[in-house]
Amino acid sequence: MTQTIEQKRIAHREAKRRYRAKHPEKHRAYMRQWHAAHPNKHKEYKNRQKERRYAPTRPCPVGCEICGCYYATKSLALDHNHKTEKFRGWLCQTCNMGLGHFEDDPILLLKAIQYLRKNS
Repeated sequence: MTQTIEQKRIAHREAKRRYRAKHPEKHRAYMRQWHAAHPNKHKEYKNRQKERRYAPTRPCPVGCEICGCYYATKSLALDHNHKTEKFRGWLCQTCNMGLGHFEDDPILLLKAIQYLRKNS
């Protein structure tokens, strides 16, 4: 019986998975070596995966949509709602992490604003 291309892909993935499970040290060493030789490839791949998953509805702007910093255009994060997984906008890493630390909760953000106004 001849395998289809998809069946061959699945079989190949399974063989790689079994090899990694059987030889974890060799796999880790290989991955460290690969990442050292290709420092930006993994990041580019992850960004493409995010763009496919969250489907941005507008192109990446010149700067962050919150603070406006323009120097970070190459590293703008694709922000999304963690509950609905819908795209929200393009943010610099600092603003994106800030929203994450406040758990995307507008009430917490308003409390932080009140705190800063009171104690500034």
